[in-house]
Amino acid sequence: MSPSADAPGPASSASAPPLAPLIAAQLNYLLSHSKLPIRVVQIWSGCRNGRPADRFRLAIPFCLDYVHWDFVYNALSPKVAPDVVFGPEDERFQPLVDYAAAGNGDKSCLARWDCRAPEGLHALVQELRELYIEYQKERVHMVDDARLAFELSTVLSKEGIEVCMVPSADRMRPNLLYHFWSLTLTLPNWCQDVLGDYLKRSISRSFFLSAGVQATLLCLLLHDSN
Repeated sequence: MSPSADAPGPASSASAPPLAPLIAAQLNYLLSHSKLPIRVVQIWSGCRNGRPADRFRLAIPFCLDYVHWDFVYNALSPKVAPDVVFGPEDERFQPLVDYAAAGNGDKSCLARWDCRAPEGLHALVQELRELYIEYQKERVHMVDDARLAFELSTVLSKEGIEVCMVPSADRMRPNLLYHFWSLTLTLPNWCQDVLGDYLKRSISRSFFLSAGVQATLLCLLLHDSN
């Protein structure tokens, strides 16, 4: 359901009305159980009186950046699964339509949607993100560049590789994210005090493989013992 013409627009999560209970339970489960640092950008209501809130925008990490997707529930029919609105640059990303066309609709978590299961939204976001990764790989494969084709043939079979098309000044260009390794260190307290937040940052470097083709290397990710 789209917001009505009389419905209030998106508000920050701090000033937004409370979410309907079933919806809030799913969002809270997602934020507390996801391995990714997903952020709530906006919360708003599709009801004419502005209460309760029943839709929100999430910032979901992808390829060293975030994609912003709107999850649109209906407070008047909270048992119904949410609609998902993707960004304008991803109008061709229609995973549920593609599922149905391929006869695989029963494999989606939406085929088993239970509004009382708090893990429902978490499963949906995880499923959509995995499909989005494959969608972006297909887009990058369509780029006519010999060096890029070589890189894709050698690295995309490895786990944790993410690629995407990113807008440049006059066109879209491929962006490759390589996760070389993730190293977890247990350090003494004095070392943690000295290094502080530095341990929580990713060390990355970008370079150009060839004209218009950018690769980003995530070289090392350090975590403190906390």
